[in-house]
Amino acid sequence: MDPGLPVASETKAALKVDKNGLPLIPQPTDSPLDPLNYPNWLRYTILAEISLLGFILGLCGATLADPVIDQLSQEFNVPLNLATYQSSALFVVGSFIALVVVPTANAYGHRLVLLSCTALAVVFLVVAANSTSFGMLIALRGLTSFSLLGVVVIPNLFFVHERGRAMGFFTLVALNGVHLAPMIGGDVAFRLGWRWTLWIGAILTGTMLVIMIFLLPDTLFRRPGQDLTLGAFLEHDMSTKHTRKPHQPPPMQLSTYLRCLRLVDQERRPSNGVRVLSILTQPFKMFRYPSVIIPVVYYSVITSFASLGPLVVGPVQYTKNYHFGALQDRLAMGPSLVIGSVIGELASGPLTDFLVERARKRALEGGKPAQPEIRLQGIYPAAIIVPMGLDLLLSDGFTVHYMGSFTAPCIAIGDFNIVQIATSVCLTYVCCDCYPAYSGGLGQSFSFIKSLFTLALTFYEVPVGQRIGYHWAFTVYAAICTLLLLPVAALMFKGAQWREKADTLGSS
Repeated sequence: MDPGLPVASETKAALKVDKNGLPLIPQPTDSPLDPLNYPNWLRYTILAEISLLGFILGLCGATLADPVIDQLSQEFNVPLNLATYQSSALFVVGSFIALVVVPTANAYGHRLVLLSCTALAVVFLVVAANSTSFGMLIALRGLTSFSLLGVVVIPNLFFVHERGRAMGFFTLVALNGVHLAPMIGGDVAFRLGWRWTLWIGAILTGTMLVIMIFLLPDTLFRRPGQDLTLGAFLEHDMSTKHTRKPHQPPPMQLSTYLRCLRLVDQERRPSNGVRVLSILTQPFKMFRYPSVIIPVVYYSVITSFASLGPLVVGPVQYTKNYHFGALQDRLAMGPSLVIGSVIGELASGPLTDFLVERARKRALEGGKPAQPEIRLQGIYPAAIIVPMGLDLLLSDGFTVHYMGSFTAPCIAIGDFNIVQIATSVCLTYVCCDCYPAYSGGLGQSFSFIKSLFTLALTFYEVPVGQRIGYHWAFTVYAAICTLLLLPVAALMFKGAQWREKADTLGSS
């Protein structure tokens, strides 16, 4: 169950506020089992754990074998572009795994599902390391796609004004597992062979499993009032009729901590039972809202082109055009991806949290509610960088097509990763702030659409580039990115109005 908002009967009680006197969203309960009441050291320990798990699964279970497609091609006697399909399996299976695993976690417990999926990832990695056929490798690689499960934890663990930094940190760490894969995977494959990339993945994931058994309490919590609308809470937020008191969470006792380590706790489960069909279909129902479908589509396209696309076309273009091996591949792609994502995080998470806090202060002074679309102002740096990135993307295509220097693709990859990190944090939590009761389902929506688009990208990016030329292919990609930025800009100014109309139609 996702953290919701206070029920109407609770709005007459004293408001719990932060150090700046602003009401906390959502309002924490008095229960020591409430993840919002966990001490800061525990909350940030959990954040570090799920981020590190995403890093390890991204590094080892997802893309560690990508820079060794030449070895896979030779051992299994398949073409280079076909060898990249072992990563495609990750995206197609991952999109459907998210539809099952996320609602299961929100119904039965985050700890139970995280530990179970991590244990399964260890098993699948061990078996994949012993693959005897290319088909076996594809199937087992797809079954390790649990790296984004941490998204369901963050909304339950942090208040609205903290989520930008928390999500930015998680995104930065988890994605850099994917980004560092070319460097680490290339070196391991060069020295020990591609199978050891998976063996090391199993060892690291198993180590993380042991840590989580003792240091990962459950973050699922049955919070009252999860169906309260955003408008009701904004009115509640601005009210001056309620007394306000600083939030003082109850102390964490050893007995409480041990209870939080239970795999199943009936008090945390939904009070109205588990409606599996409703949970599975909720992400698709949310697509009728402009405040959801526009960010989801833009996030999916930008993330696929900027972060995951280079891992598909990069090894092929560097191996074929520049005759790079595994070691050269890792040095060509890895640093660009890492540097770009770090810069993007520094310009996104803290900035969006600052914008939200400033807007709420002004709203309380001016008598108007602060709208969630304020987070979209965090895209301004990305809007400045996008034209630069598009120019570099075009130069990337022309450089690859005419087999010029490999430095242009490296710079383009880094620049676009600044954009995708800066935008992903803003867009993800605009949706969650608009519809806080469905933040878990929204995570499914982002994961599902991104996985499907990335899956398609892995199949058509290289063949299209080879067929019509990388210069024309990348020109089309640049045009798509530009056009999709326009609806996001419109959402920034018209989002509240569109959301009000969509909510009215949805309730009728």
